[in-house]
Amino acid sequence: MSRTPLLLLLVLPSLACWSCGGEPARSGPMVRDSSGITVVENALPAWPEETGWRVTDAPSLDMGVMEGDPDYQFFQVAGVVRWPHGRIAVANAGTSQVRFFDPEGRFLGATGRKGGGPGEFEGLGWLHPTRGDSLLVYDWRNRRASVLAPDGAFARSFPLTVLGTAYGLPAVADVFPDGEILLGADMFLSGEETVMGAARDSAIYYVLDPEGEVRHTLGAFPGGSYYQTTDGESWVGGGLVFGPTGQAVVWDDGFYYGSAEAYEIQLRSRSGGLKRLIRLAYQRRPVTREDIDTYIADRMARARNEERRQIYRTMFENMPFPDRMPAYDGLLVDAEGYLWVAEYRPPGDDQPRWRIFDDRGAYLGIVHTPKRFRIFEIGSDYLLGRWADERDVEHIRMYGLVR
Repeated sequence: MSRTPLLLLLVLPSLACWSCGGEPARSGPMVRDSSGITVVENALPAWPEETGWRVTDAPSLDMGVMEGDPDYQFFQVAGVVRWPHGRIAVANAGTSQVRFFDPEGRFLGATGRKGGGPGEFEGLGWLHPTRGDSLLVYDWRNRRASVLAPDGAFARSFPLTVLGTAYGLPAVADVFPDGEILLGADMFLSGEETVMGAARDSAIYYVLDPEGEVRHTLGAFPGGSYYQTTDGESWVGGGLVFGPTGQAVVWDDGFYYGSAEAYEIQLRSRSGGLKRLIRLAYQRRPVTREDIDTYIADRMARARNEERRQIYRTMFENMPFPDRMPAYDGLLVDAEGYLWVAEYRPPGDDQPRWRIFDDRGAYLGIVHTPKRFRIFEIGSDYLLGRWADERDVEHIRMYGLVR
């Protein structure tokens, strides 16, 4: 559950200390008001060295096999949700199913199969809890959302009609506690004329009601960074390597948004009004030639065939790589209302790191999470997500979180 933001009383007209006692360097951020918007300027973390939260070394739950029971073979996991009583739902896109497990990891059943009918999925994209312990499941190929009852039974589906005007997939999707949906539709270079080269596209943000109808159009925000070129005959395009991407996540009755161009994160109301700016003194990492070469070598090695390798050669030959890496690489909010901001990692760095901010925007410190582990949910005392071993076999794992 999210916390309600605290109101601030400023001691000075333009600048105030978050906490006026103790060690100045770690007493908290500096806070000021700018035309009714609270600006939180962070420098050093509040947690002293070698203190703060930590993640347990061993998982408390591990589900997944390479061979054996197919109910435990996971492929292209798109989302994981844990109910308060401990039951777990897994969106397994590889089999177009949502699978259900008890708190100890025993398989209970599954909903869905590949197809376009009710309760069927062509491309599972995300999975979120919604009102009344139901689940909201997005099918990106059919551009529709489905609601599953708490027991996993299919309840209803509805189209996300706003995506009909967008050329790309949803850049952002999250659900408010009352069932309304925050959706960022990436326009994916949808101008009238195709401009070759690198560009930062826009994402149109909406708040949808629980049936998928537009409640608010919040406007355009910086979205993804793209590059497109031609091999002389065919169009070739994709994401700009080391380019920033817009990030957003629901918090309480509003949402956090960041463009990742600088270490600044906005807190906005559900209707889109800007309420707070959270900043951190941070130097974006320069992009080196070694970074570029390492990235290209990895993509070429993982290309599934020679045709794909040729596409990569065309893409990378003249791509204008940014001078600096993005400021961060993802936003999550945990069950206690803390904001987790993923550090952008250069090629070859496989250690995830998250910077933690409290519900007033104060920077607390860094939490290291397991390698090859993608977090889908952060509870009061656990992390839940997808982990892949050295052979890319997917597992569902839960780790303890010690605050």
